[in-house]
Amino acid sequence: MRIRGHATFPRLPHILDPLEQVPADRPVELNLAGLCHLDHACMSALQNWADRHNAHTVQPERTRARA
Repeated sequence: MRIRGHATFPRLPHILDPLEQVPADRPVELNLAGLCHLDHACMSALQNWADRHNAHTVQPERTRARA
């Protein structure tokens, strides 16, 4: 899933709704390279979703954005 622009509190439903529909056994790659701004509320929500999604799987692979 690619998130672009501004990831802010008002956009949380638009960001989280598709993520909540991903089956727990399916790996997900969040591409945040196109973000201009990530506020604390959105960052916390994404981290909480990732923690719940990965609770019964192996540790998620963290990658760096390519320049």
